[in-house]
Amino acid sequence: KDVLEALIDTPDGTRYAADLRRKDPGLNERYSEITRTLKFGSNGGAQETTFINIEGIFRLLQSVPSPKTDPFKKWLAKVGFERIQEIQNPELAIKRAMAIYAAKGYPLEWIEARIQNKAARAMLEKEWHEREVKGEYYGLLTDAISIETFGIKTAQHKSIKHLSSQLLRDNMTPIELTLTTLGEQATKEITKVRNAKGYFENLQAAKSGGSIAGQARTEIEKQTGKPV
Repeated sequence: KDVLEALIDTPDGTRYAADLRRKDPGLNERYSEITRTLKFGSNGGAQETTFINIEGIFRLLQSVPSPKTDPFKKWLAKVGFERIQEIQNPELAIKRAMAIYAAKGYPLEWIEARIQNKAARAMLEKEWHEREVKGEYYGLLTDAISIETFGIKTAQHKSIKHLSSQLLRDNMTPIELTLTTLGEQATKEITKVRNAKGYFENLQAAKSGGSIAGQARTEIEKQTGKPV
């Protein structure tokens, strides 16, 4: 409702949404996937309110005939073209990621560590997927690596850094990222050597991989006299 009223000169976004669904069968077909009806507070008490997710907003923008949506449509076309380029040449994705981090003010040393960490994480998750580990267990396995590496779970790590919705790894130091990468790369190699299957066998591999990074952290702290 609010999105449509911002895009179209109408006081009734709910009615406009219904009209739009009638005019656009494709939008109507996907409507239940991109929206949820939830109780939401108002002056008259909690009311059934339709919410839409980010992907849904982009789909909505494609259906709305308004000059205000044109910049979004052009941007979506540009992003789609860039995605095709990245599929043809994956190196472009890395360069774009580095440019985005640089624009956010991250130093080159950190960016290089973060890109390496992204690659290591992607390979580890691929390994888990191929070894019959369900996605909902990835967080538990990540915690196992973190406990062995840093002595704390990822949630505790975020708390120490006073983070809420921000990504932990985007707020790690280069040395934290390097140790995280080491733990995940070691876990991947151990997983392959042991031919680990399922959650429990992969949990043991995660603990072993994390302990390697934990030993490295302990030695770094011993040599520098500072906690990582």
